[in-house]
Order: sequence, then C-alpha cells, then structure tokens
Amino acid sequence: MVTDRTQVDVTYALAHPDSSTELKGAYNYTDLNRVESKVEELATLLTAYNYLTQIITTKTNWTRTDFFNTSNASRYISNLKKIRNCYYVMPTTPTVPGTMQNFDYQRANDIEQFLVDVELEIGGMVESFKYAGEVYAGEDYL
Repeated sequence: MVTDRTQVDVTYALAHPDSSTELKGAYNYTDLNRVESKVEELATLLTAYNYLTQIITTKTNWTRTDFFNTSNASRYISNLKKIRNCYYVMPTTPTVPGTMQNFDYQRANDIEQFLVDVELEIGGMVESFKYAGEVYAGEDYL
C-alpha cells in the first residue's frame, strides 16, 4: 500500500505524464487495482470471521484504457465505508472520504492507510485466537 505520497510526487507526475515508470503522484489503474484487491482481501477475511454482512463488489482488473466513472467512484467509496462500519479502527486511522470529489494525494494516502490499519487490526485479532482456543484450554498442568 502507498501511504506516503507528497505534493512533490504529484508535481513530478504532472510534469511527466508519458513516463513509462509508475508515478506515485498520479492516481491511476494500478492504484485502483491495488486498493480494490486489498478491499476484496479484507472483505473475505471479515466475512470469514462473521464481521461483514454486506456484499462488497470489486473490480480488480483495471487497465490503462478503463474509465473510472461516477458509478465506479460510488461503489469504491461504499466498499470502504462498509469495511469501516463493520470493524474496529484505531483512533489514528484516517476517515474514509465521503466522495471522490476533491480527491488529492492526501485522500489517496488516507484510503490506503485506512486499509493498512484494518489489516493490522485483523492480524491482532487472529493472533489473539491462540489465547482463547484449545492451546491452553483443558491442558494438564502437571
């Protein structure tokens, strides 16, 4: 996940629109695929642990020629909100933007940091399973 975009990255991307290297300051199909793949992964985990009851629909095969329209943007934000509303987040976890209007590098960073934080929280939950499961229950203390 990319959480450290800066204005310098944006300025560089604007100055080099035909670059053959991935431009961190340009939000494009590679970012959409990365974020939507992580959303799909987290939704699968949350569903497996009975946290997510709302259906999440993702698109993980974006190409350079695909058009990100209003419908895609609505689904994209809705998926993030569904995850945020069903699971715990840290007090420092960024909020999910309400829309894609006025989208900038900071909001892009916030979305990906949000996903990083949720993944950390799920990992912490899974790690705690060994303390509540059969690892300690019913063992002999002799």
